[in-house]
Amino acid sequence: MTAPEPGTYWQHWYTIVEDSRGLRQGDILRNLTVALLPGDLADLPQQPTATPTIRLDLALGDWIVLSASCDVDERKADGQVLLAHVLPTTEKTLGASGAKDLKEKQEVIRRGWDPTRFLLAPCLGITPELPLSFTQYRTQALMPLAYLRRQCATPRIRMKPPFREKFAVWAGAALARVGIEDAENIPPFVSSIYAAHILRAGET
Repeated sequence: MTAPEPGTYWQHWYTIVEDSRGLRQGDILRNLTVALLPGDLADLPQQPTATPTIRLDLALGDWIVLSASCDVDERKADGQVLLAHVLPTTEKTLGASGAKDLKEKQEVIRRGWDPTRFLLAPCLGITPELPLSFTQYRTQALMPLAYLRRQCATPRIRMKPPFREKFAVWAGAALARVGIEDAENIPPFVSSIYAAHILRAGET
């Protein structure tokens, strides 16, 4: 079996879509501006006498489609699309202290031992190139389908099977997971758990 040529590994993960046809789950839109509700949103009246004015925060970045493909294809006239933020795996974005800690955190995500994050392979076939990245379920945006379709005029990254299906399983599991509400249910035994501890526990 012949090994792939250097620099072509991304082609197993992705294809580059350069038309404005329907979106799919796992599509990555580059340099996309999304609107976010501010964290200090004031209380809204229960029965407003007039349409309230709400200030929205704008965020520019890379975003991946979390919504199912059947909810965002060209047959749908309208609707809202759930997106998740895509970030490069750097010491800053992962809160790592040094190169060794960064590698360990990347490996934890790759093995699926961080349920809130999904590792994305780099993509060299688009400009600018997508570096080794991750998406996390905690950072979401909800945008109109019609708006996203207009943004499809520029090239976007589309995940291929089986990676798209793996991403879909992760998205569904992240939505359905049940978290412990407070530390009284399961008391912490250590102040913090590091990526090295998780890797060592998985290997033993």
